[in-house]
Amino acid sequence: LNRRVGNPKLAGCGRPYGETTDGGRAVGSAWTPVFATGGKWRARLASCESQWGCDRCTPIEMSKSRARFQIQFEDHVAGGGQLLHLGLSLPHHRGSKLKDMIGALRSEFRELRRSKAWADARIVDWVRVQHLTWSPEHGFHPHYHVTALIPAGVELDLSVMIPDLQAAWKDRLFRAGYQRASRHGLF
Repeated sequence: LNRRVGNPKLAGCGRPYGETTDGGRAVGSAWTPVFATGGKWRARLASCESQWGCDRCTPIEMSKSRARFQIQFEDHVAGGGQLLHLGLSLPHHRGSKLKDMIGALRSEFRELRRSKAWADARIVDWVRVQHLTWSPEHGFHPHYHVTALIPAGVELDLSVMIPDLQAAWKDRLFRAGYQRASRHGLF
């Protein structure tokens, strides 16, 4: 699937400035000196900076995001804080509608953050990444990977915290109309 079709910003991505795809006027200078390479000249390429829609820019922008989060995580741990990784999933089958599942994940994660179990975990901040897999047997499987930041000085009793968060997540899913399942939930 070429996501660049029909979007002029994406279609121009990776082309030298001054080169257009629609016959329009050139934008910017087509060449820029690169002093780090001994003063050689190279083409300055246009960038759409799209994190999701461009095959060229997505890896670049994702790398920038990972670097920002890594710094945040390292600073948090250096200050005595702790990190907790949570995986949030929901029951699904081949006929499940992707849009409905993503909507349920989003709304039920919001409700989980309002729960007593979340408050008891003393989570001060979090980073959520949506991951989507697909298989012929089960269809689409959207799920979240969440890195939760626990403040310095908080003693984590994982034998209590994890079951409480699992129960809260499964309760949220049940209230949203999903059947209780042992294999899906918080992992």
